[in-house]
Amino acid sequence: MFSPIANGFSAAMVSNTNEDTSLQISMAQGITIATRFTTDSSESAFRLDSVTILMGFGSTTGGFRLSIYDDGAGIPGSLVGTLSGEDAPRLPGPHVYTSSSIQLAANSSYWVVADVTVPSSTFYWWATTSTAYEGPWSLSPGYKMEHYGWAEIDSSTPMLSIQASAVPEPATIAMLALAAAAVFARRFARRPARV
Repeated sequence: MFSPIANGFSAAMVSNTNEDTSLQISMAQGITIATRFTTDSSESAFRLDSVTILMGFGSTTGGFRLSIYDDGAGIPGSLVGTLSGEDAPRLPGPHVYTSSSIQLAANSSYWVVADVTVPSSTFYWWATTSTAYEGPWSLSPGYKMEHYGWAEIDSSTPMLSIQASAVPEPATIAMLALAAAAVFARRFARRPARV
């Protein structure tokens, strides 16, 4: 169930993790996997809170990295930020990668990009053949694989869930500060004078 973003609270904005798992995408050093999502216009900007991905068994040697890139004409463009989380997601199931400072614009496409930085490591990201997803944002079907050039893979979509919250408008922050000052002033105005 998806709830609207309000007052800076985090909500699941797009997810396909309730779909049937169909296959696993293998990742090793030199192979990058990218899947695209698009924000909506419900807010002027969003703060990315976390990305949860469904993984299969993986290496214990580490080197797994999850990042966000902007859209560069249908492929990952420039790095927006790297997420924090396990660098060796070796057990199957959901793995959460968090962000504290990645901001996303409204009505914009971005890429969740997974790569491996250690030569002996291999990881597996679950994918689904379903094109269905839940949430107000959209998730593009298929994925891109980069190994000496980007290739489009239309047969399956990596499984993930993205949590985000609204970035408050400056006017909203100013109004909250003004309200807090008014409450503070009123509280001290009612105190009886001490003799």
